[in-house]
Amino acid sequence: MDCCICSALPYILRPPRNTICGACYDGARSIITLTNKFDCEKVSDCNPSNNFSSSSNSTKGFANALKWIKEMKEMEEMQNEKISYLSEFAMVFKDQIHTDIQVKPGKNEPSIPAHRALLAARSSIFRNILDSDECKAPPNHTITLPELNHEELSSLLEFLYRGSLPREKIERHVYTLSVAADKYEIPFLGRFCENYMLGSLSTSNALDVLEISDTCSNQSLKDTALNFIVRNMEDVVFSERFDAFALKNPHLTVQITRASFMEIRNKRIDAKSIVTLTKKIDKENSDDNKSSGISSSSSPNSAKGLGKAVQWVKEMKEYEELQKERINYLSGIAVILSDGIHTDIEVKPGKDGPSIPAHKALLAARSSMFQNMLDSDECEAPPNNTLTVPELNHDELSSLLEFLYGGSLEREKIERHVYTLLVAADKYEIPFLKRFCESYMLGSLSTSNALDVLEISDTCSNQLLKDTALNFIIRNMEDVVFSEHFEAFALKNPSLTVQITKASFTEMRNKRIRSHLILNLLSFERRRQDVARLRLERRDLDSSGERRDLRQLHWSGEWLAVSSVSERRRERQGNSISVKAPYPTNIICGVCCGDAKSIVTLTQKIDKENSYDNKSSGNSSSSSPNSAKGLGKAVQWVKEMKKYEELQKERIDYLSGIAVILSDGIHTDIEVKPGNGGPSIPAHKALLAARSSMFRNMLDSDECEAPPNNTITVPELNHDELSSLLEFLYGGSLEREKTERHVYTLLVAADKYEIPFLKRFCESHMLGSLSTSNALDVLEISDTCSNQSLKDTALNFIVRNMEDVVFSERFEAFALKNPRLTVQIMKALFTEMRNKRIHAKSIVTLTKIIDKENSYDNKSSGISSSSSPNSAKGLEKAVQWVKGMKRNEKLQKERMIYLHRIAVILRDGIHTDIEVKPGNDGPSIPSHKALLAARSSIFRNMLDSDECKAPPNHTITLPEFNHDELSSLLEFLYRGILSREKIERHVYTLLVAADKYEIPFLKRFCETYMLGTLSTSNALDVLEISDTCSNQSLKDTALNFIVRNMEDVVFSERFDAFALKNPHLTAQITRASFMEIRNKRILI
Repeated sequence: MDCCICSALPYILRPPRNTICGACYDGARSIITLTNKFDCEKVSDCNPSNNFSSSSNSTKGFANALKWIKEMKEMEEMQNEKISYLSEFAMVFKDQIHTDIQVKPGKNEPSIPAHRALLAARSSIFRNILDSDECKAPPNHTITLPELNHEELSSLLEFLYRGSLPREKIERHVYTLSVAADKYEIPFLGRFCENYMLGSLSTSNALDVLEISDTCSNQSLKDTALNFIVRNMEDVVFSERFDAFALKNPHLTVQITRASFMEIRNKRIDAKSIVTLTKKIDKENSDDNKSSGISSSSSPNSAKGLGKAVQWVKEMKEYEELQKERINYLSGIAVILSDGIHTDIEVKPGKDGPSIPAHKALLAARSSMFQNMLDSDECEAPPNNTLTVPELNHDELSSLLEFLYGGSLEREKIERHVYTLLVAADKYEIPFLKRFCESYMLGSLSTSNALDVLEISDTCSNQLLKDTALNFIIRNMEDVVFSEHFEAFALKNPSLTVQITKASFTEMRNKRIRSHLILNLLSFERRRQDVARLRLERRDLDSSGERRDLRQLHWSGEWLAVSSVSERRRERQGNSISVKAPYPTNIICGVCCGDAKSIVTLTQKIDKENSYDNKSSGNSSSSSPNSAKGLGKAVQWVKEMKKYEELQKERIDYLSGIAVILSDGIHTDIEVKPGNGGPSIPAHKALLAARSSMFRNMLDSDECEAPPNNTITVPELNHDELSSLLEFLYGGSLEREKTERHVYTLLVAADKYEIPFLKRFCESHMLGSLSTSNALDVLEISDTCSNQSLKDTALNFIVRNMEDVVFSERFEAFALKNPRLTVQIMKALFTEMRNKRIHAKSIVTLTKIIDKENSYDNKSSGISSSSSPNSAKGLEKAVQWVKGMKRNEKLQKERMIYLHRIAVILRDGIHTDIEVKPGNDGPSIPSHKALLAARSSIFRNMLDSDECKAPPNHTITLPEFNHDELSSLLEFLYRGILSREKIERHVYTLLVAADKYEIPFLKRFCETYMLGTLSTSNALDVLEISDTCSNQSLKDTALNFIVRNMEDVVFSERFDAFALKNPHLTAQITRASFMEIRNKRILI
């Protein structure tokens, strides 16, 4: 069939009607049904009393789907960037930066240095241990985790810092980490291990998963493993593992038996119902196919579309929950700042404001400048344990620290300090804070703040923010030029004024070029339509065998009415001459047709980009999708994108959790002091050094290293701004309130302290909140920070809303302060006015031409122009959506990179303040108390104990880990992720450690890995470790997998040892297997 969406024929040869093939038709129905379902859910959430009749019109399905996909992609990119930012704290663990405690494994293996603050933040058990008198005592600066060896301890610590683990480590240590997560109250580690075990559940590990889930009292994992064993009962019962399992776990064997008999009974009861329901569904599907005009033999079953969509939504929600859990985990580290837990440095603002206790490790992880400052002799000296951020006052410094710890700021703070934070992010090299401020400024860009955004972007050399602000001002030029602020802006910022002028002339030239192109395109389209009409006339003459005078040719729906001779012939015959497609067609309206084409075009563009990426990475491009499958691939792509989005969100939660060491002041080793004499904020040298190279230089200076002055001052920030800055440095984001309050201050701080992501963050915030009330502020701060992109955006926004900006109270002061920006706006305004005058007549003429062409197109397609939107806008909207997606994706990736950078303080051993020792006498690993306390409450308790705080024993031992496992654990704690090789090696140990040390995201990470790699070779191990860690969901998955693959598992070499070791799991597998066999027998 000739499909107007996926047809390979040239456009000119296609029949002028809206026809689609069966595949595109079914995909379109599925997408529209799914979109309407989302709309209905939103309506019901907003107004539960509304009935279903208020759902959206199905004809708007494609448009809503495009909009929803755009919003989802933007959210995904932002979450990815936040995860990158929060994961950077793993750097302080990997590089042993400012570690202040040793975590010792239980087998006399080398301890691993970590941070009290992070341990206390990640686990309440660790926090209690660290706060105990025994850990606080100077001679015993160590905490011991006796159930872990060095490798397991390393994996546990890595998860605490990073919120994730490599596949190799999670495979090796998943059961151990699951137990550790349960013992040390690290929910996310438990969830991480559970997901891994569920993903890797098989007949070989189902008993292990069941056993570990029972051990850790993880009911969901246990149920999953139990159901899995029941489904694969035969394989499990006859496996070698089952005997040992049954002997070791008789109670689980009983549970398997009961579950098996329950399954048999349920299947017996529902046997007739299933047959009846199947017949009913088949009948309904047959009726649907008949009513839609599609033969069931030639097209896929459309009834399956909604089922797949529902399954996709379910998987999306599960992934989203995992991402949110990881983001919450990572953001939890902010509590160590707010509570001043184990702070080891004072961050001082630049206006003599009170310093803020923080943690060296986190500061070093968030900013390379902070790391350099913390590594300097001046900062390391005990009398001068302070880091100063002179360009921030206390409020701005507080916002900065809050962002460093939590990766976000309240809206109030970002609004107040966005410009300051952007400068700080640029100065202290905190990319995600820079990105955060940039996003805020871009989002709040208006005629009132466009000049400020332009100014701050120029100051911070933020080209993207400056370009956006400049374009915004040009679009609102009239309002800006006649404002009182414009003159002062022009006097202060002549260079920006020139840029506005140049941008205006460029826009004018582009409009002229576009006008000529549109006119040429319309002329070409008219010629194409003439050729099409001539071909139709020739076809009609050839088919009739006679010459006719075809003076008129009209389209109406799918019928072609011919006048002149054909009219007389029609009168004689009493019939109308019809021209039909040679194949069966599915007729759709112009709205769906246009949007369907847009979706397919967009999908093909994405596939083409992916193909290019595959070629550049050495992958073959032979697997590129067929354009005819565009709609199906679009649905599949959205599904995969949603899964990835949810995982990224959870990882961001984990990495952002390090902000708790700032909020709670956990193991801080430096005071960050604002510049207005406000109270200093305790922070961590390691994190400051990781987030900003400027902070790192300050901390590494002799002045900062001197013991009597363990403080750094951020003079340009007040206390609130400094708090917001630190919050961003730790967490990679700020609350909207704080961002709105401090966005300008933070942008300046990001630029000064070289914190690129803070700069980007402030820029994004200003762009997102750009309005007539703050556009001048955004323009000014963007010019101050040399943020070109923010500046351009603010400038363009001002030009678009020039009248509102001119008559604002802010504009006069802005014009006096920024004369050169005023000149730029003025020139752009006059240029815009001139363009409007020049093109006035051209626009009228062009509008008439377009209306005429649209009228002809609507007539030819049988669609009334008054009842349907112009489908030609679909592709333009799709292209705009792709641009928005890429912009938000870039922000998410930038934030992810920002969070990951904290791992350098572990790798380079920057400002480490504790040694984490494994249990097998392996070498200890320097780490940071703050990060360890933030990642695990168990570590926090250990670090807070008197024994660990004693100077001669500045070590904690994780006995259940060897050195490799401990290294993997610490790497995960800092980065929130592990390489595949490490996770494969240590997944079981890390899962137990995550369960023991209460590292939920490590547990979730290990679980996800095990679930993803579940096979007959490891299903028993997964079952065992899930049962050990009480991870019920992982256990159930492993058990079900074993039951489904019972034969392979039973005859495996692993099964005998498993059965002897876990008799109760073996019994469960046996019962589940027999239950499955009986169920199948009953069904047959």
